[in-house]
Amino acid sequence: MGHDLEFLIEGTFESPEHHGYVPMDKVNPMNKSTLAIQVTLAIMTTSAGAWAQGGFEGPGRYVITSVRSGKVLDLDRNDRTTVLQFSPRGTNNQAWEIRPARGGYFFIRNMMNGYALTVVEERNGAPLQGTPFNGSEAQMFRLEAGKDGNAVIFSRIGRALDVPGGTSRDGARINVFDPNGDSNQRWVFARTSGDWGRREWDWDEDRRGDRRDEDRREPAVLRCSSDDGQRTFCEADTGRGVRLVRQISGSPCEEGRTWGYDRRGIWVDRGCRGEFAVDRR
Repeated sequence: MGHDLEFLIEGTFESPEHHGYVPMDKVNPMNKSTLAIQVTLAIMTTSAGAWAQGGFEGPGRYVITSVRSGKVLDLDRNDRTTVLQFSPRGTNNQAWEIRPARGGYFFIRNMMNGYALTVVEERNGAPLQGTPFNGSEAQMFRLEAGKDGNAVIFSRIGRALDVPGGTSRDGARINVFDPNGDSNQRWVFARTSGDWGRREWDWDEDRRGDRRDEDRREPAVLRCSSDDGQRTFCEADTGRGVRLVRQISGSPCEEGRTWGYDRRGIWVDRGCRGEFAVDRR
């Protein structure tokens, strides 16, 4: 809605007669009425379209289907971490809970175990994984409308969820790739009313509980980086354990060799840079 909203905020109106902007108190009353209607319609259209991508209607539980293959987004029931596509079966590992994150992004958590869709490598073709929820940027996604109105799901680093080569094979892993607008990167969202019982990870329970209980459930995530190959120490309360949740360096992060921890905090060495979850349970 561009200029319509701009003149409302700035208190000016773009006038063809004046070849520019004029103060609102100088605008003809008839023009003011017309402009007010235009702004109202623009705001209504924008609000209605915010959730319009591919059937997405805001936070809730969805089955997510590839436009290209017709297969649904699935978390492998065997290893419980591999993200793949599979023929629809109506099971909980094919349903996803979408909750708001910050900055217009969302967390996408699987209904089988609460694991969050996660980008574990920042490269084209890197496979997605389901990992324990930690609230990091690697678990944040945004939705935008594709050229057919269906949804493109973008990671925080701007790569799109992608069915490799547009294959329709059951079990094909889902990865991230530079956006290309093709149907193998577009998805349809359908709300699901399936009830698979109470889950300890259910955020609805978190909202009703004490925030201190939430802090005990979810781990803290911090970034520790070995810049220029030097050993770096990051203070943290490690009494309940530490785990690497995302490597963000080209150099390997291997526990005991290039990273580790003691009671004072976490150390990294030889170019390892990563995000580490510090358990608080």
